[in-house]
Amino acid sequence: MLRSLAVGSQCYRVSMHVPQPCPPELVDSWLRLAATVEDLFGPMPDLRRHVHKAITRGTAQVVIKDDTVVGGMLLSGPSKPQYIHWLAVHPAFRGQGVGSALLEAALAHWPSGEIAVVTFPASRVGGQAARYLYQRHGFISQGATDPAPDGSPRELFVLTR
Repeated sequence: MLRSLAVGSQCYRVSMHVPQPCPPELVDSWLRLAATVEDLFGPMPDLRRHVHKAITRGTAQVVIKDDTVVGGMLLSGPSKPQYIHWLAVHPAFRGQGVGSALLEAALAHWPSGEIAVVTFPASRVGGQAARYLYQRHGFISQGATDPAPDGSPRELFVLTR
């Protein structure tokens, strides 16, 4: 949800979605979110394990609406390269600032250095929104990278600061 905020003569659009660490009791809700994007992401058989691992190390972020995960993000662990391993927004909440709020949380988590993410190539139907989100936040395509487990093409995006 975006609201307008007037400060002096300037008007800003402010996201009302606040990412927070994912509590363990919302893992099933996260997996329901994942099911809504599986046609785009491909199979994610180990996602439950990855979410639990990220919760334990404090690198699983969610946006919650009415006790439901509407956006989720998995970040790399401490002492590892800064990498967004997974980011998704429920289709009903796209275009409302959820993805931007999650990316801003990643930027706050890592205040300096490069951040990498693998996303969809321009040719992937349905993947344009993700590409646009990363580009709006300063990520630049580095070209093709290893394909997804199902063999579909992927592209590496990097934010350099």
